[in-house]
Amino acid sequence: FSLFFPPFEDAMPLLDWILAFGAHFGVVFVVARLRCAREQLLSRTVTVKEVLNPRKEQDAFRIPPAAIIRESLKIVAQLPAHLWQQLQKHPLDA
Repeated sequence: FSLFFPPFEDAMPLLDWILAFGAHFGVVFVVARLRCAREQLLSRTVTVKEVLNPRKEQDAFRIPPAAIIRESLKIVAQLPAHLWQQLQKHPLDA
């Protein structure tokens, strides 16, 4: 999960979600961003770097925060229980 994507207002709902439900959602958000950008990545209209960590506003590949959260919930629903438990422990295992 990267907060470097412009505009910063897009990061606020994701930060709210992380504060409410846990830091482990940062990992899920990264996977969700990639899944949301799947078609563009496969057609090579954008690069993985542009999706995950755009530095310039004109280079930014914008994915609405609501889409990232929606996709994250789909991912979580598909995870086996043991993997979800490992993901929840991930921020504390460092």
